[in-house]
Amino acid sequence: MNLKRRISQYILGLILMAVGLVFIKRLNLGISPISSVPDAISSVTPFTLGNVTIAFHVLCVIGQIIVNRKPTVRIILTLPLAIGFGYLIDLCMLIINFSVPYLWLRIVLLVPGIIISALGVVLIVGADLMLPAPD
Repeated sequence: MNLKRRISQYILGLILMAVGLVFIKRLNLGISPISSVPDAISSVTPFTLGNVTIAFHVLCVIGQIIVNRKPTVRIILTLPLAIGFGYLIDLCMLIINFSVPYLWLRIVLLVPGIIISALGVVLIVGADLMLPAPD
């Protein structure tokens, strides 16, 4: 697969992953384990979920550098990715703003949210470029 297509696939995957994450968050039925730390911190601080996600990714990059004992280009390139993904989450939080009062309907809507998020992950992994820092 050529590089342009892989980058396009990667960006689409990030967008879908952010949309799925926010969609699931808006249903108030829980959130993925990797997003739970930023979600919890953003709920008790004035920082947005996107901003806390950026900080969390930066901490993960620092941890990778400490474990590997040297920074690699692939690890360093996850920093701009983290910033873009965090702002993408905040943008999705502004656009996707709904409340579903019925539990049964939230459970039904959870399925497309999981599918959207999973499709994003599949596209990111399939692009074979780099994974987000926590992954």
